[in-house]
Amino acid sequence: MSDIYQKLNKDFSVDEIVDSLVNIPAEEIVYFLEGLDINFPRSLRFGALQKVLFPILEKEFQELSKDGSDVEGPERLEESRRLNRLRWIDSFSETQFENELYRFNNREIDQAYLAEFWKRLISFLIKEGVPRKTITEFLEKGRHKYKNTQALPPIRLFQKALEPMIYDEEGTFDGLLRSLFAKRVVLSATISELKQIGAKYGIKVPTRLTKIQVLEIIVNELKNRNEYIPEIHSELNSFNLKEREEFARLNNIIAFAYINKDQMIEYMYKDFDEKPKEIRKFVPDEEESAKLDEEIIEIEEAITEKQDKKEIVIEDKVELQEKVEPVIEIKEEIPVKEDVIDDLEEEVKEEKPEKIIVPIEAKEEIDKSAVIHYDIENIVELKKEISGLKELVIDLQNRVDILNENALKNSIKLKEIYKRQIRKWVKVLSLIIFILVIFFTIFVPLSYYYPDTIIISQINIVFSKIPFFGGRNFLEFLYRVFEKLYSVLS
Repeated sequence: MSDIYQKLNKDFSVDEIVDSLVNIPAEEIVYFLEGLDINFPRSLRFGALQKVLFPILEKEFQELSKDGSDVEGPERLEESRRLNRLRWIDSFSETQFENELYRFNNREIDQAYLAEFWKRLISFLIKEGVPRKTITEFLEKGRHKYKNTQALPPIRLFQKALEPMIYDEEGTFDGLLRSLFAKRVVLSATISELKQIGAKYGIKVPTRLTKIQVLEIIVNELKNRNEYIPEIHSELNSFNLKEREEFARLNNIIAFAYINKDQMIEYMYKDFDEKPKEIRKFVPDEEESAKLDEEIIEIEEAITEKQDKKEIVIEDKVELQEKVEPVIEIKEEIPVKEDVIDDLEEEVKEEKPEKIIVPIEAKEEIDKSAVIHYDIENIVELKKEISGLKELVIDLQNRVDILNENALKNSIKLKEIYKRQIRKWVKVLSLIIFILVIFFTIFVPLSYYYPDTIIISQINIVFSKIPFFGGRNFLEFLYRVFEKLYSVLS
């Protein structure tokens, strides 16, 4: 436990312990977060997915973009679709990155993602003020409980179990800014993927509108144009779906039974905005709050003591400098801290001069001895900002290291994937054999019983001229095989 605790206190450096945490299932994380009554932003998990998968997908895109591909037919079409999808990897949503992770189905990639997720989760808990002791106890318990588990948690179940503990930041949807999601995801996501995104948020995304929904769109558009007439509305009620679509087309209104991707996204946004959102922040217990209050009081007392000494020095200098000339005027008032004890505050207000006359030579000394006031809240915020900057630098360093490692690993992974694929010539040969089997299965019986048919007779002439084994031609061989098969089956 002391080992983990020391590492958590070392500039938020958790790289050395995350590898031992990747076997812990998501249910343990959910139980821990529920105990703290805290949830985390989607950007945390989205960032982990993006950091691990982006270099791999970018490498794949570069490979597919190279000229000279000898793939043809359906495989060429699949490559073209894949290339078009990967053009937009810089604006993939979280669900799209998840689907890529499932598609690879690679243990090394899964492990890299889980390690990155744990790293970001621990840093988030520390920044939120969760005591390091509490975090350490959770990590040590989980590591000990699953130390003999060699398998990683199923990645699909891991992602699904975490979903209730995630909230979307303001103005975002599925990890992206809403404006970016609406413009880019429609270019790379499929209809089924958009429905999958909706399902993740508990939204059933329709692909087809009902008669009532089409009528509602028409009526709303007419009202927006100030062209609504109740008589037309009554007439539209008697129209069937096709008649309503035709009416919309004639009046330049977009209202069709089958909706496009843009309309699906608008539907998701509308439903998403109607659902309640809950952001839970960590609140320290009374004991932790008392410790924090004591630290603040100690800092305030030290600042007050230092302030008193500096004010006395300034007053002594002012008395000595009243006799010296030439003079300049300084109209700045010395600020007084609001939470200083009452008697000291009154004394400062009575004795503080509104205008201090000092010589030019002594101005620099007074400036240096000016009273400095510290705001406790600002100090805490400054510490948090410094910690965030440290985490950012560490994150950038880790990203550079991962990019270098992936550059070496990706070529090996791609070769392994290629080896598992069926060779092109095997597929072509299998297809040819299948077609020939179907052809002869149909042709031989027809040729045997209906040899005088025009097309069949012409094919028979060709086959009869092909020599075959045993002094027979190819057609006689086919008849012989057919007769044997027939006798066996009958």
